[in-house]
Amino acid sequence: MATPNFKEAVVQANQLLASSGTSWRLEVRGQRLGLRGPLPPRGGTGQEPLSIQRLSLGLEACEASLPLAFARLHDVREQLSQGTFRWHDWQRSPADRKSTRLNSSHLVISYAVFC
Repeated sequence: MATPNFKEAVVQANQLLASSGTSWRLEVRGQRLGLRGPLPPRGGTGQEPLSIQRLSLGLEACEASLPLAFARLHDVREQLSQGTFRWHDWQRSPADRKSTRLNSSHLVISYAVFC
């Protein structure tokens, strides 16, 4: 769960982004930190107009991740300006994704979430 200090840090980071004139924002989704901003459509040709979309950074939602989130935002913006942004480069591999395993062989159904 995000701490109040972290939530305030995200608010301040987004205020800084807004005051710089960018439409990019940091987002906390569950226990992960991501970006929201203008990106090309997934599976597009690269010629379509940008639209506001989410990009998971795969970072834990904590204050220690904020500098890395800003560095990744810089990378995304640079790739967009150079025309080299590819969704594939930013998608986590299947091994990195969360998976839920249900085990119904026990009397009590339990689950485990792996990061």
